[in-house]
Amino acid sequence: MKKLIIITPLLILLLIPPYFFGSQAERHFKKLIELANQHSAYSVKIIDYDRGWFSTIAKVEFKLSLDSNPDLMNFPSLIFMQQMQHGPLLYKTQSLGLGLMDSTVTLLLPEAWQQAIDEQQSIDQKTLQLTSRTSFDESTWSYLKMTAINFKDDKHAINIKPADASLYYDLSGHVTGNLDWQGLEVTEAGNKRLDIGPLNTAIDQQLVRGQLFAANSIFSGSFDTSITSIAIPAEASMPATQLTNLSFKTSTEVRDQLLDVKIVFAIAELKAMQLEFTHLIQDISILNLNITVLQEFAELMTQSQQNTQLDPLPLMQLLLPKMLSSEPLLKINKFGLNTTDGPIDTRLDLRINADLYNIDKPDSLLQAIEVDASGYGPEAFFRSLGLAGPIDHFVQQNMLTREPPLIKFNFTFINGQALLNGQTLLQPSI
Repeated sequence: MKKLIIITPLLILLLIPPYFFGSQAERHFKKLIELANQHSAYSVKIIDYDRGWFSTIAKVEFKLSLDSNPDLMNFPSLIFMQQMQHGPLLYKTQSLGLGLMDSTVTLLLPEAWQQAIDEQQSIDQKTLQLTSRTSFDESTWSYLKMTAINFKDDKHAINIKPADASLYYDLSGHVTGNLDWQGLEVTEAGNKRLDIGPLNTAIDQQLVRGQLFAANSIFSGSFDTSITSIAIPAEASMPATQLTNLSFKTSTEVRDQLLDVKIVFAIAELKAMQLEFTHLIQDISILNLNITVLQEFAELMTQSQQNTQLDPLPLMQLLLPKMLSSEPLLKINKFGLNTTDGPIDTRLDLRINADLYNIDKPDSLLQAIEVDASGYGPEAFFRSLGLAGPIDHFVQQNMLTREPPLIKFNFTFINGQALLNGQTLLQPSI
């Protein structure tokens, strides 16, 4: 009797919470569907929701909203099945823990797609696994695991190597994540034709304007990608190409109503067309972008993709004066690389003078553009490319400056007139 008195409350404690958390999980799930439908390029609809005491099975239809685009009109709707374990005690994702729910997502492919995949014996239900855990505060960690995928025919073989990814987001719009992919190999008749080395991507961003999944949402933060190597072996008519340690880094920062974007693309070593370069870098800043106009532009581009009859150009022209009012600036802080003869280095500033642009006179845009650029490079390198004649000509015309071992230039464009080292290249046409 005493044991029964003890066991009964324990059973109640174990049995009642899953029902309560199942109800909470349903509210959270429907809230995510509502947020997902903020993006006008697609629609998401719950077609079945079977909530039990301890778990739920939901089916969701994903459909592109691009019916007027002839290239995508026949793209089928996709059905996702999500199996959810109710909290508070969770064990379906990663490890034992506490939270609102654990989820496993399966894509129910159209019949034709499934038949094509069934023919590839390297693909099964364990090839791609997507799971997630939602905490009591409705923040979510999602995990993606992909095993190796191999496609083969009589002559070709493609080896897509394993990948692991994780993504965290909360309803305030904080998003972080990481992707590790081991790479890709393509062979033809046993000979390697392409080899992409390990790739890593990391993201850390915060929503600052708009809804979490909307097309016109604006985020601040970082997005970085690196690739160890890309190699294309030599063929009879084409020398080998080798790129080592590629990186692509972007960051965005919000200042009042303005957005600054910084982009850095770098390659540690590049070998192509029998030329070798090291420390290639392109460092770009796009400053003073009007956030409201960016949102309007994003929505316009989405609408133009949905409706191919819509010409976005006239509407973009209407947005241009509003964008120029914040004095945006494009800066190439550095575009350079090292050659075997020495470094090449260039910089550029480009802005559009809003006072000189008249929306009723499209040609006035040419008068409003202002450019200031300069750079230098080793003369021996350019001569090795067969440019000795043009170099000598431009030096004689004072359009290039020879300061051995370098060739230098200064370029400006203002009031529709281009000047190279102070010498006129283009007379004003308007």
